[in-house]
Parts: sequence; C-alpha cells; structure tokens
Amino acid sequence: MLYKGFMKRVPLLILIFHFFITGCSSEAGGFDPVAALLAAISPGSPGGEVPPPGEAGTPAWVSASDAAFSDKVEIRWEPVPAQEYRVFRKSVFESSYQQIGSVTDPVFTDPVSNSQSLFQYAIQVVDPEGKISPISLFDTGTVGFNSSCSTKLNALGGGTSLYSRFKNGFPGTAISVSSWGNSVLITSGTNVYLLNANGDIIGVWTGISPKAMVVDPSDRIFALVGMKVFELNSDCSQTSLIDLPGDSSPKDLALDTSGNLYISEANFNTGTDRIFKYSSAGNLLKTWDLPGTSRQPYAIYIHPSDNSLLVADNSTFDLYQYDISGDTPIQLASKQITVGQIIDMTMSGGQILVAIQQNSFPDNGPYLVRFHSGMSGGSVTMKINPAGFSTIQSIATDNRNGNIFAVDTERSSVLSCAAPIFTNCSPSLIGFSPLRIVRDDKKNFYILHATKQITKLNPNGAHISNFVLPSFQGSSVQGADLEIDGDFLYISGRNLSDTKVLVKVKTDFTGVTTRTLPANPFVPFTNIAVTDGKVFSDFVDIGEEDFFTYLNFSSVNGGGDGSYLDNSYRESFIMSTDELETDYAGNFYHMLVGMGESDIHTSISKFNSNTLEWTNLVQSATIPFQQITTDKSGNLYTLEGTTNNGYKLFKRDGNFTELNQISIPTSQISTGALYVSDTGDSSFLATPLSLHKIMLP
Repeated sequence: MLYKGFMKRVPLLILIFHFFITGCSSEAGGFDPVAALLAAISPGSPGGEVPPPGEAGTPAWVSASDAAFSDKVEIRWEPVPAQEYRVFRKSVFESSYQQIGSVTDPVFTDPVSNSQSLFQYAIQVVDPEGKISPISLFDTGTVGFNSSCSTKLNALGGGTSLYSRFKNGFPGTAISVSSWGNSVLITSGTNVYLLNANGDIIGVWTGISPKAMVVDPSDRIFALVGMKVFELNSDCSQTSLIDLPGDSSPKDLALDTSGNLYISEANFNTGTDRIFKYSSAGNLLKTWDLPGTSRQPYAIYIHPSDNSLLVADNSTFDLYQYDISGDTPIQLASKQITVGQIIDMTMSGGQILVAIQQNSFPDNGPYLVRFHSGMSGGSVTMKINPAGFSTIQSIATDNRNGNIFAVDTERSSVLSCAAPIFTNCSPSLIGFSPLRIVRDDKKNFYILHATKQITKLNPNGAHISNFVLPSFQGSSVQGADLEIDGDFLYISGRNLSDTKVLVKVKTDFTGVTTRTLPANPFVPFTNIAVTDGKVFSDFVDIGEEDFFTYLNFSSVNGGGDGSYLDNSYRESFIMSTDELETDYAGNFYHMLVGMGESDIHTSISKFNSNTLEWTNLVQSATIPFQQITTDKSGNLYTLEGTTNNGYKLFKRDGNFTELNQISIPTSQISTGALYVSDTGDSSFLATPLSLHKIMLP
C-alpha cells in the first residue's frame, strides 16, 4: 500500500524495522513478512504495469483452481528459472496485493474455506541472479460449497484439461431462481446451479429441473418438479419428499413461516383448483378447494405477517387473500391485477409483486404489478423491459437486498429489479452457451455465446468483463459468428425480424457500430471471415434448378462492397451455412448442410480468391462435422463426432489430406466452440460450463 506524507510513513517504517531486528523470517514455502511489505511498496509490485505473459521473467501462465476443492485453492504456474517464487493474493474488493507465500516449486496451496470468497492470485519471480520480476497476470480462484458439491461440479467438465470455469452466469437458459443466504440457486436445463455472491458456480444438483424453489428459515431448499417435491440437500444431492396426487396439475410452490409447504394446482380437465398443505417432512396436512368456480391459482405466496394465502388467479385476473387457519379458506380481500397471463408472484418487504404477460398487442409486456401497500393500497403496473422484448419465466426475492430476480428467457439472463420501486431491471447473471472463441494479440479470450453476449477472459482464463450484443432496429441480436482483426471484434447475427447484422466493437467493448449484411431469409445465419481489411460473408441464393452460394465482401469500416457472384458453389438444396474460415493467404473454407436426392449431408469446400475456383473437399452424410478452423500455416482443422460416439480433432492440409488426429473426451466438448492459435501451437475447447486447453494433433 502506498502512503503519502511523512507522518503516514513513520508507522510503516517502524513496523519494517521491528520485523528486521527481531529476525522474523521463513523457510521456503512459508511467509516472509518483510518480503511481503517490501513487495507491497516496491516499484515492481502488483498494481503496476503488467507485462505480457512470459515476458520480463514472469510465468507464461498462472492457474488457480475454480471450486475444484472445498478447503483450498491450488495455484500452479509455468516453471521458469528461479531461486524463489513469491505468491500474491488479493480479493476482488481490494486494491492491492499482499504476499502470502514464498516457494521454490511452481505450485502453492492457499487454505480457503469460505465459498463466498474470490481471490486473484499472481506470481513474482526472483531469478537465479537475484533479479525480481514484475508481477504476473493474475488468475482467479475460489472453493466449492463443500467437498460433495465440488466433486459433483468437477464431474461436469472438470479434469486436468480444465482451464477456466465461466463466471457471472449459468449454462444455457434459466427456468427458475431462488435466493439462498448469500448465494443464488438457478435452474437451467436439467441441473440446479449454486452461485456465490461473486457469480462463481460453487455447486450443482444434477438431473433435476424445478419449476419453483423455496428456502425455509433453517435454509432447507425445496423444489417443485413435475408431480413431485424434492429437497435439495446441502451436499448437492436431492431427496424425493412429496408425491402429489396423480390427478393434480401443479402450478406453484410456497412456504409459511413454520416451514410448511403449499402447492397450488389448476387442472383444466377436472376443473379443480386445489391447494395442498404438507409438513416439511412431506406429510399431507390439508387440502383446500378455493371458493368460487374455475379458479386458476397460477401463483401463490404465504404472507409472512399472518400466514394468510395470497393467490394470483389467472382466470379472474385478481389477487386474493385467504385466511386458511380453518378447514375452509375465507376470503379476506381482493385486488384487481392488470389483465394478462399470470407468471409468478413474490413479496419484498410489505410489497406484493405479480409478474404478468399482458394480453394487449403489441405492447404486451411483460410487466410487474406492484401492490406497494400490500392488500390495503393501490397498485402500479410497470414494464419489466421498456427497451425491448422479454419473456419472463419466474420471479423471486433476492433476500440479500430486497431486489426482485426475474428469469428472462428472451435475454437468457436473470434480471435484478432494484428495490423499492423495481423499475430498473437489468441483467445480473447471463447464461453461457459458447459458439466461437477468438484471441487478441495480448492472448485475451473473447467467447461469443448463443445467449447474446461476449465474455472476455485474460490469458489465464480469469473473467474480465462481458458485452451484451446491441439491439438492431429495435430488437435484440442473436450472434452466430465471431472474428477478430487488430483491436476490433466482428460479430455476425440476426435480429428478431430476421435481418442479418454485422456488429463491430473494440476489444475493450467500446465504439459499437452495426450495419446489415446481405442475406436471404431462408438461411438462418450468415458467417463471416475478416482478412486484408475486408469482411467476407457467405450468401445463398436459388437458381433455376439448384441452390448456390458465393462470397460478398466490404471494407471493415463499411463501404467498398463487392461480391464473387460469378464464382459460386452449387448444391441441389442448401439448408444452412455453418462455417466460413480463411487461411489469410487468399483461401476460404466453407462448411454447409445440403440435401441431395436421398440424403442430408455436410459439404466442406475451398474457394481460392486468387484463381476464383471452388473445390469440394468432402461431402458426407455419415461424418458428423461439428466445426472447422484454420491456422496461418495453411492447415485446416475439423472437429468431428457425437456425444455418444466421442469426438476427434483432425489436422489436415489445405487439400483435406489428414496429417494427424486426437481424441477428445466427450465431457470437454461443445459444438462450435473450438479455437486453434494462428501458429498452430495451442488449442482450446469450450463446454457450456468451462474452457479447456487441449492437445493438438
């Protein structure tokens, strides 16, 4: 820490002098307080200019474990000539590093037990001649919720190839969300993920997809899954607790202050609208039929002040409050909800909030209806996303601050709506679904996700920032392809009107521009390649007897449009174009899915922009090609295989002759997320959860 002024320097100097005269020191592997203090105030200390990986004597890579353990973070780094490695650490909330150890081997274990912690780790090298290097680039490390949760998480794409777990999100698209202490529970696909306050995934319950989750005062987690209620145990296992009646149609799950569970149902076939009450042990206590006819209790909540039942009725579009202390529910009050499909309900403080999808077109929401004084006052209807489309799946209260979580499947995110007004809803956590990976000259990673965002990682895989793709003509853009040229990223995609779009943004995520790409609507996406100051894109059109594809191009700054219309590749029927890559020497490789008279096949072809000739390299209905990419040495790489049969990465020459191959474990694969360096010396694959470094053929 830097001190200014003489009086502020004195205590620090006295402290250093005290350590010196008392002979405080440590053996290799221990902690040297003098070195820690000197390192903290030295010109080459953390917080100064960080050299590129592997330069100025620093290690080329540093790796800190991501929830691989529950009681420690293991830090490893590239061995370099050294008489001593100094290990530094700081939390994400601290401005400066502190030395936590000194070792002679390139590995260090930091005892950490708090799964809410996230630390940055960096290495400083003392070389054999005593010269001290600058600090290295950092990597982040954290621990799992407990050992069982770490074990289950490691089974989802862990292993020795793991380079980094993605942060500040969850795989895919969320279904439901709940607050659990300082952590968040998110259902996505067939798993429930546990995220700490920093957005790190620290646990997972597998093979379960709850529609709703609640947490009781003793931190027990209950989940409504189909016709059953499960308890999600703290060791990341689950226990079946309740089997609902076979003729029920469950809609929502609620909890009272004593830990009793309530499940609502709305069965169109039987016309029933029952409320089931169970003990926390899973014993049926009561069953009520709601007063009135054809009620549809799509959302329920137990009012914490008196354990009365709140019902958001999708039939009458009213909010009802019932006394359920007896054998028959007694209506206490009712409030009109803005007409619209009921999505979910929660409370924050004394306010009741109901999420709806309004029935009027075109402005159909979604909305939050806020009963600001509970059942005793009026209400305000607020659009959740005034800037564009959203599809809200569920809502829940963030118990840490009273904000409202809203699961937005359109934006593949969990929104946070700030209390107490809840009008400012913005993405808090965004789903992962890797499509493309590129790296800049500083070896930072940029990963395009199908969830309409790009995540940026430093060379060690530590999360730096994310960039949500901009809207175009009033609707969000779904990305398809990603390229990099110097300090700019280029993203091809389409908006909800099926307009094909090119997004250009600096690698620091500033200076965003958008423009249209030429394309026909019958092809889902347009692929791009960037070389020689131009953006090339594929185009598909229909001839008299067949389909054909060719390349368009324009300047990276716009304008200078041109095409190779007279030099096309033809197929009987083109269903989609999946890849466009260049070797930066005038050759383009194109992968598409076509249909012949009796098959659906994948074709990989090469276009030579110097000779203007197309060459079909392979056409196969049996080989499952997943992705192609190139290096700058003229090699072509094909990722092939399936989850059931395994995957292989092939290295080929420019004429598709196989040079080598390597098998890839199925746990490390995500279709389309392959990166090979320009020099062909490194390769990475992304799963929906993590980034892996793999051996090249």
